[in-house]
Amino acid sequence: MQILTIRGQNLASLSEPFEIDLSSEPLRSAGLFAITGETGAGKSTILDAMCLGLYGDCPRLAAGGVDDEVPDLSGENIKSRDSRGILRRGAVSGWAEVDFIALDNETYRATWSARRAHGHADGRLQSVDRKLIRVSDGQVLSTQISAVNAEIVRLGGRTYDEFRRTVLLAQGDFDAFLRAGAGDRAATLEKVTGTEIYRSISRRVYDAHTASRADLETLLTRRGE
Repeated sequence: MQILTIRGQNLASLSEPFEIDLSSEPLRSAGLFAITGETGAGKSTILDAMCLGLYGDCPRLAAGGVDDEVPDLSGENIKSRDSRGILRRGAVSGWAEVDFIALDNETYRATWSARRAHGHADGRLQSVDRKLIRVSDGQVLSTQISAVNAEIVRLGGRTYDEFRRTVLLAQGDFDAFLRAGAGDRAATLEKVTGTEIYRSISRRVYDAHTASRADLETLLTRRGE
C-alpha cells in the first residue's frame, strides 16, 4: 500500500479542512520529512486521520488499554475507544479521507465520517459512515463498515494492528512490534518484506516430502512381504 493523500476536517484540534498530498512536490521527492509543531497543533491528528480513513480506528483511542465510558456533549456516554470521540468539540460533523495505491496497482479512496443529529453541536452522535471508492472510475465499492474494513485489509495487505505496528509507530507505542508475540512478529515481517512466498514454498516442500516418505514406507513394507 502506498499512501497518496490524507485529508480531513474537525478532528481533535484540527478544525479547518486539511490535505497532505504525498504524491505532489515537494513531498513527492522529499524522501524523508518531518511533521513539526507545538504541542496540540495537530501533528498526531494527521496520522489519526490516516488511520481513521483506512481502518476506522486510530492509536489514540487505544491509549491506556481500557474502554471506559466517557460523557458526550449530547448527555449520553460513549466508549472511550469509540472513533466518534475524536470529533472536535463543538463540531456537528467531521471526516477523514485517504487516497492510496493498493496491491493491485489501482488507486482507491477510503473515507470515515461522523456527525451529530439535527446539525446541533450537542446533538446525539450518529452512526459512523464508511466508504471505499475506486478513483479511476469513481465506483463506490462498499459503504458497509465491515465490508470496507475487510477490503482495506485485502487491498493493503495488512490488518490495522499490523499497520499500526509497522507503518505507523504512534507516540508512546513505538515498541508495539517488539512486544508482539513471536508468531505475530514473524507474520508481520513476512508482509513487510514480501517474503510470504517462502513460507508457502516451505510448506509445499514439507507436504511433498511427507507424502513421498509415506509412499516409500509403503513400498518398503510391500518389499518385506
